[in-house]
Amino acid sequence: MNPIRIADTQSGFRAYSRKAIEAILPTEAGMGVSTEILLKAEERGLKIKEVPVKIIYSVEHPSTLNTLIHGLDVIFTTLKQLSIRHPLLIALISGSMMIHLFNATRYFSLPLAMITIGFGIAGILFCSTALIIWILVSLIKELKSK
Repeated sequence: MNPIRIADTQSGFRAYSRKAIEAILPTEAGMGVSTEILLKAEERGLKIKEVPVKIIYSVEHPSTLNTLIHGLDVIFTTLKQLSIRHPLLIALISGSMMIHLFNATRYFSLPLAMITIGFGIAGILFCSTALIIWILVSLIKELKSK
């Protein structure tokens, strides 16, 4: 599946089909919900069409959000969604950072080690669980076909 290309992921101007509303049940609060909706829409194979909108903030009607808070909210939501969907990738990235830090400074980062181990274990458990479920589904299908 090709990744979707969206120019403005944070535009609050959205329209949804009934299918999309039923398929996407966001759990995030705040500005991160836009990212979660787009990730879930892509994951579920929903069509996304971007239509440009023009937004002009003026002195009389400024943006109500602090840009730093908005940006951090989006970044943390993206990291959270990534860690849920790809824990082994997070383990690989944090492990690589830990090794690079150690090679550059000879400092062993315990927090990075804990992140690497935690996400590595979670990823292995998820993969093992998926394999067991796949085997069980295959056995059930085989039994039903007899």
